[in-house]
Amino acid sequence: MLLTEIDVSLSPEDVKNTRMGIVMGSVFSESENMWIYKGAGFGILGHSRTMLANRVSYWLNCYGPSYALLSGDTNGIEGLTLASEAIRNGHCESALVGVVSFEILPEMSQHYKGLKLLAEDGNNRSFDDDASGFALSEGIVTMYLQKAKDAKRIYASIVHSQFECYGDRKSGYIVPLEYPLTSLLSSFYQQCGIDPSLISYLEADGSGIKSRDTIELNAVAKVLLNNRQSPLLIGSIKSNLGHTSAASALISVVKVLIAMEAGKIPANNNFNKPSQQVPALVEGRLKVVTETMPWSGGLAAVNSVGLSGVVGHIVLRSHNKEKVNGGLPTDELPRLLVISGRTEEGLEETFNKGDRYSLSYFLFGTDSLAPQVRASVDYDEENPDLNREAARRYTEKNPDVNRAAVKRYEENPNVNRPSESK
Repeated sequence: MLLTEIDVSLSPEDVKNTRMGIVMGSVFSESENMWIYKGAGFGILGHSRTMLANRVSYWLNCYGPSYALLSGDTNGIEGLTLASEAIRNGHCESALVGVVSFEILPEMSQHYKGLKLLAEDGNNRSFDDDASGFALSEGIVTMYLQKAKDAKRIYASIVHSQFECYGDRKSGYIVPLEYPLTSLLSSFYQQCGIDPSLISYLEADGSGIKSRDTIELNAVAKVLLNNRQSPLLIGSIKSNLGHTSAASALISVVKVLIAMEAGKIPANNNFNKPSQQVPALVEGRLKVVTETMPWSGGLAAVNSVGLSGVVGHIVLRSHNKEKVNGGLPTDELPRLLVISGRTEEGLEETFNKGDRYSLSYFLFGTDSLAPQVRASVDYDEENPDLNREAARRYTEKNPDVNRAAVKRYEENPNVNRPSESK
């Protein structure tokens, strides 16, 4: 949440006392069940799902709509739709939309297995003829929405967003149906007035459940492939990360935003043979991205298909901006290479993976910065007084800046406090 604000050049002070809406989506609250029998009231304040949104509003000192959205796989698109409509209708000036899904208890996997939704081999094979289900994963995403005229940084614009729930008692509760998505897509493009053939890329739901993928892509073919002269590129982040449940739709949106920003569409994993139940896939009118491809710009769409009958769709327009020298520096100044880890051993392992040249290439995608990375390594090795040992000596002399301060403070609470006279 805080990183999201920093990314768009804001601080908590900037949103303090503003009309910022909060929409936070989730499905199950496993921690709620774990803590319900413990504590004396704080379980309600910390683990009630209403607090996902309300505590954020409280912490940021902002006022406006504050929703804790309890839905399924479509949480992300539902949240973006509600938030963007609230901004357009003047209910708030900006909005923070988030989703979270953690798999804490192993019993949840047993429930999904009982519904025959999990992949037999643990792999998400979106759109593949051998697809057998999905692999569970976890995710947490936050996004900041505001009007373009107020934005300091823009990744994309929401052209239109829509979701609907279709209840059909003639079929089983979680039996996939084609007509709900076909109906939604037809209504969607009629409302926003966009020719579906202008969509250059579709991030499909691609759950990895063969029957659901078949239904989804056949519905897409009926609406988005009319009058189209070239194949529609499709993909699904679930083939790379697994199924993140409540976070899945917003993670799909993140993938599209990164593709727009980086200028490249990442490849799908585990796709070997197109599903024979999807004619458009077999005929090549739908094309799964199996190798990294350049992003051509324009419009991208994202599908979300929930287990409970909710379907959602969103169209995003890329924000074209020219990067000088591809975003790389043109001078010879050294750059700071930042690597994070939980332990010193973890940092060493990360830094020592492969040779140093490969590390710089992996991080920056170019060899132009490799000499600067090697130079910083040589500097570290040749000047031990200015490296890790120096940092260790510094923290020993300055206990207020390291863990030792905590221990010393516990032993003598006054050791780190300035005197009253100061």
